Amino acid sequence: MDDTLLQDLRQLGLTENSYRALLLLPLVEVAWADGRIQAAEAREIEDIARKNGFFSAEAQSLLQKWLAAPPSDTERELGMRTLVELARRRGGAGASLEVKTLQDLFELSYQVASAAGGFFGLSSPISAEERASLDRIAAVLHIDDGGSWSELLADLKA
Repeated sequence: MDDTLLQDLRQLGLTENSYRALLLLPLVEVAWADGRIQAAEAREIEDIARKNGFFSAEAQSLLQKWLAAPPSDTERELGMRTLVELARRRGGAGASLEVKTLQDLFELSYQVASAAGGFFGLSSPISAEERASLDRIAAVLHIDDGGSWSELLADLKA
């Protein structure tokens, strides 16, 4: 891993061994989109982190920080940029991150946005702010290649 990536990870409170915690950042972003994290969203993110092995001590500490208060714009931008850069790499720490991982990550973000549910099933479980956040995430992760994220999600579910 080059010095710039290591420096970016350190600035985020991560190391070469805990970088996978960055995969939780889009989930946290969509959860905070409406200005607060609901309990169901926090539980969903923590469950995803546990199921996917993202819970090193450093990662857990960072996630708890992100769940208590939203990441700053600078932290979010640096984290997403670092995540995408790691996914572009074919070797080293980024080898396990690939386009499929980013698409899966988008689907998990959608899952978090849906976690709090609509009003007794009568309204969409995803708010306008969460939809806007999902649009940003799709653009940043470079997975919205000409189709909308909702079309991409339908393709992923098919």
